[in-house]
Amino acid sequence: MELEVHGAKVVGPTSNLGAAQDLVFRDNFDVAVIDIKLGNKLAWSIADELMRGNIPFTFVTGYRAGAIPERFRYIMRWEKPYEMSKFIEDIRMLCAVSKTKH
Repeated sequence: MELEVHGAKVVGPTSNLGAAQDLVFRDNFDVAVIDIKLGNKLAWSIADELMRGNIPFTFVTGYRAGAIPERFRYIMRWEKPYEMSKFIEDIRMLCAVSKTKH
């Protein structure tokens, strides 16, 4: 809801890996926000697909940095709880990056 208040059109959210994969393959979006654990599965395959598609994304998670695979070391990670205003700034930055890629 907070993202929508700041002008974003939100696709989702989803609470399971299958629905998230459907969104990645079906919908057109500029930026993704990924919770590392969707249902009882980890969302690394979603992050891999976004990287292949050159779509900027960020993680929101309760997991510490050491739990994230090395290939995602440069991806911003928001550890819960986080400050929403700073999170919104990060999403705006990712949107700007996305627009330069399209």
